[in-house]
Amino acid sequence: MKIWLATIILVLLTGCVNGETKNAIINIEKCELLQLTINSPKLQSYFHIKNKPERKPLRLLLSGESLKCQSLNKFGRNIIFIKKENNNIPYS
Repeated sequence: MKIWLATIILVLLTGCVNGETKNAIINIEKCELLQLTINSPKLQSYFHIKNKPERKPLRLLLSGESLKCQSLNKFGRNIIFIKKENNNIPYS
């Protein structure tokens, strides 16, 4: 009986650990995709960084789930994430 109980607990814990690992991998893939998108040559003309240097560092508005991307950067600076709930977002 104890062996069965220990086996069930072990299986459940393994599933929980794999779920967290899968979410972490998905988050990393989202961050990599976001970095590739930001660096896309097709988007560079929309940053207007020469005319508006105050756009450094780049700020991205998040709506929905939050991302945990620590290494995203543009113009040599880390990107700042702003949650959609913040209504005081300066647009320029």
